[in-house]
Amino acid sequence: MGSKLINETKNSSPLLFIRMLLEKNISKNVELEFSKYTSGGQGITLNRSVFRLSLDQEILFKIDDLIENLNEGEELAFHSNIYINKKRKCLPLIDFSFIEFDESTDRSVFRIHEYLNTSIYLFKTGRSYHGYALKKLTPNAWKSYLGFLLLQNRPGNSFEIVDSRWIGHSLEQNFSALRLSNNSKFYLQYPHFSGVF
Repeated sequence: MGSKLINETKNSSPLLFIRMLLEKNISKNVELEFSKYTSGGQGITLNRSVFRLSLDQEILFKIDDLIENLNEGEELAFHSNIYINKKRKCLPLIDFSFIEFDESTDRSVFRIHEYLNTSIYLFKTGRSYHGYALKKLTPNAWKSYLGFLLLQNRPGNSFEIVDSRWIGHSLEQNFSALRLSNNSKFYLQYPHFSGVF
C-alpha cells in the first residue's frame, strides 16, 4: 500500500472518529479494542485475533502501520469495547444495510440518533454505511441498544436498515466490529467519511 493511500485513509476513514476519541479522552487511562481477521465473505469470519491499543498520541501511527502490514486477505477491525481504567464500556457502532439515503432510511437513522442522543458519524463502505457514535454505554445498555437497532428492521420494509446478522455476531462475540481496511476481495473500498447525522 502506498503512502498516498495511507494519507487518504487518515483524512477520510474512521480514523477521524478515533482522533475524536483521543481528543476527548486525552488524560484518561483508555484502551481501544481491535482485531485482525480473515473474511470468508457473506459475513463469515474464518479467524480473528483480538488485541488492545492504548489511546495515546501514537495510536493513529500504530493503526496505519497495522493496516500497511496486514497479511494477504487479512483485515483490521475496530471494536465497540473501550476500556477506561480497565473497566469495559461500549461504543455504539452500526452496520447499516442500505446503499443510499432516502426518506425511510432518514427516519430510521433519526430514530437511532434520538435514542442515543448524540451524533452519528457515517462512513460509506461501497455496499452500505457504517456508523460510529462517541457515547459510552454500559455493557447492559449496549445490549439494549443492539435490540433497538434490530427493531429498526420493520415488517413491510423492502430491505433491512441495520444488518441483522451483524447484530447477531455482535451479541455472540460480546463486541461489535467495523472494518478499517480494504485488503481482501470481499469489500469494494475503504470506509470513507460521508457526513454526520
